[in-house]
Amino acid sequence: MLKEISISTFFFIFLFSFSVYSLGIGPSGPISMPDVNFEPNLAIERNMFVINDQDYPFPVEMELGGNLTEYATLSEYNFTLAPKDEPGSVKPIKFTLTLPEKLEKPGAYLVAIRAAQVVGGVPSQAGALGGKVKVALGFYVHVPYPGKYLEADMRIENTEVNKTILFIIDAINRGNETIGTAQGTIRIYDAAGKFIVALKTDAKSVASKEQVEMKAEWPAFGISPGEYYAAVGIDYDGFKTTFQKGFRIGSPTAKILNVSAEPIVNGTIGTIETEVISYWNKNIEDAYVTVTVSKDGYDLTTKSPSIVLNPWKKIKFTNFWDTSNAKGPGEYQGIATLHYMNKTDSMEFTLIVKEPEFVFPDITLLLVIILIIIFAVMVLYTARRRKRKYIQKKLA
Repeated sequence: MLKEISISTFFFIFLFSFSVYSLGIGPSGPISMPDVNFEPNLAIERNMFVINDQDYPFPVEMELGGNLTEYATLSEYNFTLAPKDEPGSVKPIKFTLTLPEKLEKPGAYLVAIRAAQVVGGVPSQAGALGGKVKVALGFYVHVPYPGKYLEADMRIENTEVNKTILFIIDAINRGNETIGTAQGTIRIYDAAGKFIVALKTDAKSVASKEQVEMKAEWPAFGISPGEYYAAVGIDYDGFKTTFQKGFRIGSPTAKILNVSAEPIVNGTIGTIETEVISYWNKNIEDAYVTVTVSKDGYDLTTKSPSIVLNPWKKIKFTNFWDTSNAKGPGEYQGIATLHYMNKTDSMEFTLIVKEPEFVFPDITLLLVIILIIIFAVMVLYTARRRKRKYIQKKLA
């Protein structure tokens, strides 16, 4: 796999314990720090800046990381940044790297420049209690492999149904010998692993350290929207490199995946959930679901709140159904309909309305109730007996 294929390889690393970016670091001028191919005694200079994005000043400590720190220096390692938008809130830093005569091991050597906000006089640690921010940027120095060594990655463009999809393999020769012929084979599979088609790219010669593009086109007409992957193999002068790349073929469509509802107690309000997926590469605005429930002449339609469908995301719509005026317990037929972009998608389902369940009292509560009843009967019996005796005494 080609980890650093682009001539403008660049990375930002934010490590922080709060969600506010108080410290930033970036190159001065270009929007990236390009990779470097090794040359003996090559001198490299890079200008960058460190910036404070908060309303308070704080000290910063700079450090170097990676495999070549012994050959690198910074113009400053410790300084204080003023509050944002004030003079001194942005600090220019010069980085210098002087490569040695030789690096024994071929491959990619990382060069990293880090800035750490100092808290209480001690550089903050990522994730530490009270820690603030560490940020970094960097690039790679590539030492050629002996012979021929191809690294590659792939870009995929125009991924829509009924369009021609363009596959672009970016390949670079990391070896010290020219590759006479390199050609890629792209095998397309659907998400279930079913083979669909094989494509051949154009063939290219690749000099040492040279980067080339190899292209193939696929007229994806009649292909369903969804997730796919490409298994790529590149043959070059008797050698081969392989990798896989997932991609999606989009369409301005959305589908109902599932409708679910627990049995609803008669006379209560039930919840009906409709799971939907978008197959479009853009947001779909104002999508909503209507649910129609019917039985024996009863018919009721409810509407969910409108929701934005995000590209390739699943989401659940919620509809509520008040059964107080329905036809009582039993099975009801339901139809959920998704409305979006003047289109619809529907799914039928069955709803169950049930009688309220009788909950048998707790045995302790039941015993208490029985004892109360017995006591009441005894009191009543005793009262009547005393009254009878009193009447008999009066009549005597």
